[in-house]
Amino acid sequence: MNKVAVRFAVHAVVILMIFILPEVVLFGSRPANDVFRWVPYAKVAVFVAVFYMEYLLLGISPSRLRFVIGSVVILCAGVSGMYMLFDYVGQVIGRHVPALHAVIRDIVMLVLTMGLSVAMRLSERMGQIEATHKEEELKQLKSQLNPHFLFNSLNTVYALTEIDPPAAREAVHRLSALLRYALYEADSTTVKLGREVAFIKDYVRLMQMRMGDSITVSMVIEIDSEMEDKEIASMLFVTLVENAFKHGGPGTSGSYVSIRINASLSGNVECDVANSVSAGTAGSKRGGVGLENLRRRLGLIYGDRASLEISSQPAIFVAQMKIKI
Repeated sequence: MNKVAVRFAVHAVVILMIFILPEVVLFGSRPANDVFRWVPYAKVAVFVAVFYMEYLLLGISPSRLRFVIGSVVILCAGVSGMYMLFDYVGQVIGRHVPALHAVIRDIVMLVLTMGLSVAMRLSERMGQIEATHKEEELKQLKSQLNPHFLFNSLNTVYALTEIDPPAAREAVHRLSALLRYALYEADSTTVKLGREVAFIKDYVRLMQMRMGDSITVSMVIEIDSEMEDKEIASMLFVTLVENAFKHGGPGTSGSYVSIRINASLSGNVECDVANSVSAGTAGSKRGGVGLENLRRRLGLIYGDRASLEISSQPAIFVAQMKIKI
């Protein structure tokens, strides 16, 4: 359900519960032929009109003074509407109705109506501000990710130009595809899970071309076909994979990177990445900034529907990410 539909539903519930139901309960027992059966609904119309005039005023008022003046005008208009309603009733029944006295009983309700309108408007505005802030923070986190990814990929191509020019040309081709994805497709809020996994496969292949036989790579992809078109936040897996290759101890005996991505029909997506740890880096902080950025992104996008667990031992480093989409 989009934001407009949610806002409409909230307003409808407020109008029904606060304005309509009390009047129906109080006056609903009147006979069907009662000439004044419409009076409660006329009062509801006044309350709803005051509610939305105040709601719109807060949205367009450029200053506090003008807002206060406008609110006073709206309150006076509501009181006048109530007075005219009761005065009309008095004329119809042919006897004097203490119209002003009757309206005074509803002034408090009019003030509360205006207060409710202001509260709802401010709540919606705070929600918009929070959403904007969240979006800007996510953009900053992604901007920290992409240059880092590009830097490492260029290092890969540079290394290949020295040892294997044909492989370097293939690497440039793969890198162009990766960058096209990172700059255009991944720039949107979400991407298809299958496309994100294809990106990871290309990235792993690029790293294998760079490192050759100096590291053993194992990658297992287990995704139900129906899950491939599901939407997921972009550029999540690459942080774990990039960190594993960076700290997997290439060049040392037994170096390895193990990647497993699983997505079931229940909507659970898991990415487990493990890498060997060389003696020289054991006990050091590995991938701190990248992993913290990833943890922050998961929290902003998925909240408690995502988790990132890190396990660091002398010979192995394991990162396990779980997302419910």
